[in-house]
Amino acid sequence: MRHALAEFLAESCLSYRTVERPSFRRLIQLCNPLAPALLVKEDTIANYMSNLYRTTKNKLIQKFQEANSKINITCDIWTSPNGISILGITVHWIDSEWILREALISAAQLKGLHTGENIAHNLYQVLSEYQIVEKLFCITTDNASNNHTMARDLSQKIPRFNGTEHLIGCFGHILNLAAKDGLKAFSYNDVRTDVHPTDAMNLINIINDEAVTPPGSIISRIHKVATHSRLTPNRRSKFEGLVKATMMAANPTYNGPDRLLLDTPTRWNSTCDMLARSLKLKRAFNMYVQDEQKLRGNCSIDEDEWQTMKNVIELLEPLKMATNLASTTSEISISLALPLFEALSSDLDTIIGTVDLRALDPAAIAIKEKIMKYYDTALMKSVYVCAMVLDPRYKLSAFSTDDRNYHNLIEIFKNTAAEYDHHTIDYQNINIERTTRSNRMDRTSNLFKKKKISDLPSEIDSYLREDREDDGLNPLDFWKMKKSKYPSLAAMAKVYLGVPASSTPSERAFSVGKRIVEDTRGSLKSHTINELMCLHNWQKNGIHLL
Repeated sequence: MRHALAEFLAESCLSYRTVERPSFRRLIQLCNPLAPALLVKEDTIANYMSNLYRTTKNKLIQKFQEANSKINITCDIWTSPNGISILGITVHWIDSEWILREALISAAQLKGLHTGENIAHNLYQVLSEYQIVEKLFCITTDNASNNHTMARDLSQKIPRFNGTEHLIGCFGHILNLAAKDGLKAFSYNDVRTDVHPTDAMNLINIINDEAVTPPGSIISRIHKVATHSRLTPNRRSKFEGLVKATMMAANPTYNGPDRLLLDTPTRWNSTCDMLARSLKLKRAFNMYVQDEQKLRGNCSIDEDEWQTMKNVIELLEPLKMATNLASTTSEISISLALPLFEALSSDLDTIIGTVDLRALDPAAIAIKEKIMKYYDTALMKSVYVCAMVLDPRYKLSAFSTDDRNYHNLIEIFKNTAAEYDHHTIDYQNINIERTTRSNRMDRTSNLFKKKKISDLPSEIDSYLREDREDDGLNPLDFWKMKKSKYPSLAAMAKVYLGVPASSTPSERAFSVGKRIVEDTRGSLKSHTINELMCLHNWQKNGIHLL
């Protein structure tokens, strides 16, 4: 019963006090009249969950020691609702069954300043606790300058960790920076970073302050209307009524969104989402503006301007799609980075200079300049190159043979592969007890394959000559099947394909943290927050709580 209660509380992020609530006990009694006698008190379940955290943590440490693979991490910093600075660290690895695994190993308090040196010190402590210092391969985090300092300092503590080569900038963060540069080209700046969405007075000031939202910016006008329509219950109700009147006139069964979205500087792609929602509800939007005196004079948007917004959405939408693709945690993501960079660059080249889209040129150029800054760096990093080539769905297909980068990528890949030339991979078992002629032929065939694939250049040549696999294939399934044919490349794949392209796993853990440290639990200590966030994450990711 205690274990079941602990799993229930961890999964649902409920307070320990839940077990003493009369309504909860009545529910348990309704399910089984004898069960309430087995229920425990708040302090008892709290102690049990702390013990559960420690025993499961020890089991994880054992798993890491048994894993024949490198460990990658993501990290980020979050301030909890009760004001505690927390360093979130997730680990990512490919297990013996070629399954991509993930676990939160720390959401502990970060004491002191958020300097690179302090982050490195705390990070090293956690890696030491879990005994994975020597297994560390890559760190994926945002592109803040203190993270570069962190990587440099950490490389001094862990000589095998290359602070330049193995620090991976969050792909989503890169694209978010690019989108912001594009929006600035439209004279739309993130000037609202100090505005809390529930602060009505600040929002009213935004509405009335022409200096904050220039009337010449269409996007700023949309932001102003979205803010105005969401400010009070009456306004929200009014806008919802207009949506029903306009949308249901064309489609009586309409059951879609009935509110405008408001962009926020900290949420990726939120401006794109705000514009797309406004365009979808533009009839209700226009009617609302005309009916509001404060908006009528300076927030009207004509059909040409709506067409411009449609073009802006088409400019931003590929960035959103690429962000979502690279932010997955259940599938291989790092191999997507270079193909996505190349595809976005090509799309932007198509937009730039197009007569009908000339108004987008400043934004498209700004976005491309930002993307190319990181793309050029990624092309020189073996992590990105090897991951792409080792993904049988892509290999080198994103680049033509006459591309100036093509031969550089092959050279980087071959030079890196040389480090894995003598890496041991378990071959398919050969039963030497069998004596039939057919089995002797099978053994001879397997031995021949073993001899052939011991030559790394032959491995590389054979692999690259094979047709690419379908997009729906899991690359890890491919390497699980091919590990005997390509032992050295399989060893590489197990290292490089486990690197996450985005730091979103840490950020998703923080979203859970907000549910744990809700208003009535503001007195939770940092060690309790850490335990509860880890237990929730472990259970979600299929790690059995012991």
